[in-house]
Amino acid sequence: MPIYRGAGGSGDSSTDSYANELYGYTQTAITKANEASSSATDSANSATDAANSATNAANSATASANSATAAANSAAEAEAAKEAIDGLYLGTLPANPTVDSNGDPVTVGDWYFNSTDNTTRIYDGTSWQTINPDLIGDTTPQLGGNLDVNGNDINFGDNAKAVFGAGSDLQIYHDSATSTNKIIGSFDVTGSVVSDGATIAGTLELDSNNFDHTGLTPQYNMIESDVVGNNTQFLQTAGDLRIRTVDDSLANPVERLRIDHATGDISFYEDTGTTAKLFWDASAESLGIGTSSISTSKLHVQGTNGIASAIRVESTAVDSDAYYIADNDGSVWTWGIDGGVSDAWILSNAFGLGTPKITVLPSGNVGIGTSTNLANGTLNVESNGTSVLQARSDTAGVNDGDTTVTALRGVNSTAAKWANTNYYAYSHKWGIGSGASSNSAMTLDASGNLLVGTTSPVANVGGLSVNATGSFHCASFQAGGNGYGIVIRNSGGTIVGSIIMGASATTYNTSSDQRLKDNIVDAPSASDDIDAIQVRSFDWKADGSHQKYGMVAQELVTVAPEAVSQPEDPEEMMGVDYSKLVPMLIKEVQQLRARVAQLEGAN
Repeated sequence: MPIYRGAGGSGDSSTDSYANELYGYTQTAITKANEASSSATDSANSATDAANSATNAANSATASANSATAAANSAAEAEAAKEAIDGLYLGTLPANPTVDSNGDPVTVGDWYFNSTDNTTRIYDGTSWQTINPDLIGDTTPQLGGNLDVNGNDINFGDNAKAVFGAGSDLQIYHDSATSTNKIIGSFDVTGSVVSDGATIAGTLELDSNNFDHTGLTPQYNMIESDVVGNNTQFLQTAGDLRIRTVDDSLANPVERLRIDHATGDISFYEDTGTTAKLFWDASAESLGIGTSSISTSKLHVQGTNGIASAIRVESTAVDSDAYYIADNDGSVWTWGIDGGVSDAWILSNAFGLGTPKITVLPSGNVGIGTSTNLANGTLNVESNGTSVLQARSDTAGVNDGDTTVTALRGVNSTAAKWANTNYYAYSHKWGIGSGASSNSAMTLDASGNLLVGTTSPVANVGGLSVNATGSFHCASFQAGGNGYGIVIRNSGGTIVGSIIMGASATTYNTSSDQRLKDNIVDAPSASDDIDAIQVRSFDWKADGSHQKYGMVAQELVTVAPEAVSQPEDPEEMMGVDYSKLVPMLIKEVQQLRARVAQLEGAN
């Protein structure tokens, strides 16, 4: 039985059911009416036969009776069908009725023909719905169930689209202009799709475990329709996956990326597509930038100039840090720019540039072991260990059989003059010179002797040895004000002598404090000692100079040993401190003054 729906597209199932039932009643009434007509015809024929044939009269009469009975039955059934139809069909009316032919309110299933718009309408219990069985004239036909094409085709002409979705989300059609099949919109494919060519405008999502493209060199071309020459190729050759950019002719591809099927190596190519400039070595787990010949490093950067070889780490936030991190077995080193410390370069053994070990300010000042007070000097070194600054050379530079290490070297702008600090023969040497070589100007030897102008200490002299060249002074002392120029202490640290510089004169002092003395009494007469001192005149052997008054140490030592220096080594020269004779002379003067006064008083 055919199923109809209203042109209004309501798709109500109860309305459809009533329409189908009404259609069945109508067909039954028509069938019964035809049967009654046939029975009446048969009855007339039987009567004619009865009149013409006496032999068949009885049979005709019986047939006629039977036909009459059948006709009566058919008429009764037709009447019943008509009654059923009359109960539902309300006839032809110009507008929707509210009561049926009997004056009763319309009920579900009542229908009539509307003479105003020439449509058939059926009542669904709430409103009247239009029935339009014309699929061609109906611009919005709907199915009440599944459509079975029964093995036949559904034909679409050129540019005629099969449209899916309320918003025409998916459209499938044949474009006559390009003679291609096109799919517009996004769709998911579950299962297999076999195609010898298709153009997809939009997004293609494949929901499947496998998507196979079989061929010697499988290739996919993504063509940019609105920009000339902006196309991309995906292809496979000899197992390698390649991505290339290509012009609209697809004849001039440029290599962009290649994955080696056998090794897993990945190559990214430079702008011409001829040389790999970003290379991932899968087996070594190393990355090369600017080279595909990676060294043993995990990251190898190679370039033709300094900028091309640079690695840049940048933070765009104001006063934020930008740094590298090296982490191995819990040992961390961080280096980079500390945005919070005047953009200083920091080397730290903690995350986030904390606890700096080396700090370099933009001004060039460097701090090692400290990041404070760096503006006070070019290099500040601070250490909690036994060494503040250590220099070492493992390459022997032979000099008198000893290894020389240049710990510090200062060079002028023309590199013609050098000032070196060397570690040599367990000594520290400071030298100056021209070129890479330098002469030792000052040495601090392994015994703690400071040698100035000489490399060898004077025999039996420990401490300071100064050797001036030419007519220069051996030493010059200048104090910031009046006071000590030189302080002399004994082995216990007590001051036993000093040289004090005043504004115009110098005082040479030796210890004489009462607190340093015991058994203080008047000195005995110095007359005998004075008489025993031999005052001599002599010439100095070194330069032949003549000294009119002087003493010989070996002669004076028997009279005033306190004024004579006697070295332990008899080969060392003895010396005389004439200042030690002054107290003796003063005592003698006092005695002479007393005697003079006594003589003057006697007269």
